Amino acid sequence: MLKILLTSPISDYKYYILPEWIRYIKSLLRSYNSRIITLDVLLCDNSQSAAFHKQIAREYGINVIRVDPMFKNSRQFICDSRNRMRDIFLQGDYNFMLSLECDVFPDANFLTQILAHKKQIVSLPYFIGDGEKSAPMIQMLDPDMLIPREIHNISSDELLSLAGKTVRVFNAGLGCTLIHRNVIKQIPFRWDKEIFMHDDSFFGEDCYNAGIKWYCDTSMICRHLNKPWNYFPDNKF
Repeated sequence: MLKILLTSPISDYKYYILPEWIRYIKSLLRSYNSRIITLDVLLCDNSQSAAFHKQIAREYGINVIRVDPMFKNSRQFICDSRNRMRDIFLQGDYNFMLSLECDVFPDANFLTQILAHKKQIVSLPYFIGDGEKSAPMIQMLDPDMLIPREIHNISSDELLSLAGKTVRVFNAGLGCTLIHRNVIKQIPFRWDKEIFMHDDSFFGEDCYNAGIKWYCDTSMICRHLNKPWNYFPDNKF
């Protein structure tokens, strides 16, 4: 029996897509929970409204905790959210953490596909912004790399050149990434007020420095229904 905890930070800024995403997550629960796989879900809300996580839990019957974002920048409270979920993951007997961000939609059979690789970390790619007009969330290893955080994302053309391969990468983000328990135990999420990088970038750097290999399966590209942080939808809570 494999036990997997699906985790994601959420916010009322994502309310434009959150109901659709939660319905998608519930379809995954129906598909994957079996005698072979147990899939649980844990969301961590970092909205300004202290009521939002209660609304989501009540309306959708899903496990939601909260991190107060007061007096924190977004890099800090997202990192705090991931570490709260990490703590709960480690308190349980889960084998893998599945980081699936709340605006990322892989194909329905993605979990079977990435489990089959039997890697410590394996991701599926997604475009950072507006579809193929933006860069994919993949940073390749550079044999001449001296300062890991200076690595840049590959281009759309470079993604096409990978031709559906599963490749070792420096970082593929936490939008759709399966991480083994041994990695989660070893590498906490972090941020740095002096360095403008998000926790997923630090996570990639820390895994690289620890000799943990990160892979990306480019045969399946996730839909990423992203909006900028200054987007205020009409149905925002």
